[in-house]
Amino acid sequence: MDKTSKPIDPAADVLSCSKCGGKTMLIYIEEDGVQSVKCASCGDLVAYTSELIRILDKT
Repeated sequence: MDKTSKPIDPAADVLSCSKCGGKTMLIYIEEDGVQSVKCASCGDLVAYTSELIRILDKT
């Protein structure tokens, strides 16, 4: 392991809903190729992607 690299924290990589704190996401494919990532608990839009993922932070 490289001495300059940090250990990976899997908990830091979990996508959370900023509205309800949910951790289960649903991915929808739109007709124009965009993917919407929505919270399975409350249905809030959490992220979307066309070429690169964009995380929505509503705080």
